[in-house]
Amino acid sequence: MCRTVQLKVENNDTIFTNQYENGQIINIPIAHGEGNYFCDEETLTKLKANNQIVFTYSGENPNGSLEDIAGIINERGNVLGMMPHPERA
Repeated sequence: MCRTVQLKVENNDTIFTNQYENGQIINIPIAHGEGNYFCDEETLTKLKANNQIVFTYSGENPNGSLEDIAGIINERGNVLGMMPHPERA
């Protein structure tokens, strides 16, 4: 599946998202075959508490990721992992 999806910026206080507004909808290409983001309840609680969820799918969630998560950062905020493929933009 290769097409463009909409993501919502959930955290604009990162080096990757500081040019966006919180809540802004952006268009990013996906290249999806299989896989999605999932984690246990403890990890999800920690991600939310630390504001590490950076992007969520807006509207369609093409891969069924947990709570529409499309991108997270590590605790230091210097590594971003995304399921969409921004390198194709």
